Amino acid sequence: MEAGLFPGQIGKGLGLTRDVINVLEFFCRIFDIKSIRLEALFYHNAITYERFGFSYFDGFKQMKRIHDLFQPGEKLFEKLDGSTPFRKPEFAHTVRGRSWAIHDGILTDIDDDLLEDCWESPVMYRMVGKPRGMVTFPDPVY
Repeated sequence: MEAGLFPGQIGKGLGLTRDVINVLEFFCRIFDIKSIRLEALFYHNAITYERFGFSYFDGFKQMKRIHDLFQPGEKLFEKLDGSTPFRKPEFAHTVRGRSWAIHDGILTDIDDDLLEDCWESPVMYRMVGKPRGMVTFPDPVY
């Protein structure tokens, strides 16, 4: 975290997500595949995939609820109390901060009817040639 990385990273990304998605779409067109399906293993992955035109099969309500609960005065916002290095108050406003807090288990510390006790990887898809993302974190700051 202190190195500026996201959960699950061991080094800085190469910035190739857009290129990989374009190559994957090209491959899909060759074989007449209509959609790309994936699981967003971390919160920050889901937000990134949203920006590249992916929609949700599963997990949209979870992602929207997480965003809502990180707003000032809400349950997850209140849990960003500095009790661990992963729960700094300013983390409510960034994708990286939220992802680290979720990785630290902040979801297990609240009782919410919509959220499970832990992170569940959203299942996402993108129609080949027809990106139409669903936004759960408007104008995200990384």
